[in-house]
Amino acid sequence: MRVRVWWLRVNTFKASVESVIRALEDEGVVVDVDRSYYYMLKIVETPKPVRLLKVVREFKAIPHDLASAVVVEALKPEPGDRVLDACAAPGIKTSLIAMLTEGRVKIKAVDISGRRMTIMKKLMRKLGVPEESIDYTIADSRRLKLEERYDKALVDAPCSNTGAIAKDPALRVTLTPGKIEYYSKLQKEILANTLKYADKVTYATCSIMPEEGEEVVESLSDKVKLEKPQVRICGEAYKNYKTAHYAY
Repeated sequence: MRVRVWWLRVNTFKASVESVIRALEDEGVVVDVDRSYYYMLKIVETPKPVRLLKVVREFKAIPHDLASAVVVEALKPEPGDRVLDACAAPGIKTSLIAMLTEGRVKIKAVDISGRRMTIMKKLMRKLGVPEESIDYTIADSRRLKLEERYDKALVDAPCSNTGAIAKDPALRVTLTPGKIEYYSKLQKEILANTLKYADKVTYATCSIMPEEGEEVVESLSDKVKLEKPQVRICGEAYKNYKTAHYAY
């Protein structure tokens, strides 16, 4: 049986890495600090569920998978950037963009769901993300029309979540006929529209299906310049696609 690996991302808006590690040790938690990303802690041993740890309840740390954090690192947000987050809610990656820039960023956070956006706003407040750094917009990113351009954009695309089956095998029952095709088309439309408004776009999806990854990129590869993300590799791409070299 595969054991789930839990990661915590230290929320430096509220605490230092050192203070969070000390607090975890006081609760009997053993962690490894990731060698590439200082704010990511791998849970080696914990006497209680992660959600019940004091630093999590106080929002000094937040459960955040390493691969998800690497997506934001691939975006390379910098202080002063204007960033378009096309599928923002519930905001885990958005908050990391803000954290890595110490809040000195302007994020256009877009999501189609008003309910999810409400949840996102509450989370940002609890994490201490500066309110002035985020502009919330409820809209469909396939049809979003903007007057301004952005330095960078993140498309953390909605998908079938096949990449999360290892963590939640129950996701298998949601893979109804036509679902992969639906999300593939949705992603292509979101990505194509986002490319109109940003100089650099990072595209990510939690799916192992090439229809929701390589094929989406290849449908637009003749219109953009592809670059391989300068981040630590977390997986492998399908080798029979010409865009495989640009994946991580």
